Amino acid sequence: MSRVLKKAEREKCWSSRNAFWDCIDTYIKETGPEYNVEEANKHCSNERKVYESLCPRTWIALFDKQRDFTLFKAKKLEEELISRVKASHKNSRTGGES
Repeated sequence: MSRVLKKAEREKCWSSRNAFWDCIDTYIKETGPEYNVEEANKHCSNERKVYESLCPRTWIALFDKQRDFTLFKAKKLEEELISRVKASHKNSRTGGES
């Protein structure tokens, strides 16, 4: 069982997690949506090392899964919105109803 982190330690963990994901987000914005995951991780390796040094492994696994799921949901929502917009445009051009 891992030890309980004090408030200051938890805050450092969360801050390092946020710094790592901010680095990844910046990398994605700079390289575009077809970024290479390995290159992104390499680019942010220092932030990842700090993140891993300040957070328990179980927390890291949970945070990473939460991040992946959040990105998955955002991508699905974006795809759904694009699909609806395309359908709406198609219907408005043909005069049809959905």
